[in-house]
Amino acid sequence: ILGLKETEESYYLLVKESKRFTEASMNCKWRGGTLAMPKTSNTNQLMADYVTQAGLTRVYIGLQAQSKDTNGTSNYVYADSSHLQGFAAWSQAGELNSGVSPTTNSSCVELLSTGAWSHVECEATMFFICEFPK
Repeated sequence: ILGLKETEESYYLLVKESKRFTEASMNCKWRGGTLAMPKTSNTNQLMADYVTQAGLTRVYIGLQAQSKDTNGTSNYVYADSSHLQGFAAWSQAGELNSGVSPTTNSSCVELLSTGAWSHVECEATMFFICEFPK
């Protein structure tokens, strides 16, 4: 098992169990945390390096499209219910406004080993990173 990674505020654990988004979220809650929330470029890079060191290419993170505003732009919410603002690492500039609808299954977000974020179907099964407060 890979050791925990940490920042000043949080610990991160890569869970090598293939789960759908909802199951991954519940698994992290059961462990006492949430799905990981990369809210800064440093945290995002630490998590991407963690994925790479584990020999993986992608994991679920705690970010999901909730609803569209009047412009048709999706609103993204972290696992702690805070809204996405400031830092983001979409794999393509257009990905944020790519027409992903929360009514479709592509409202979940994966972190790639490159550090980029990408939309993914919530029913897809993959490993995930949990975040725990210090």
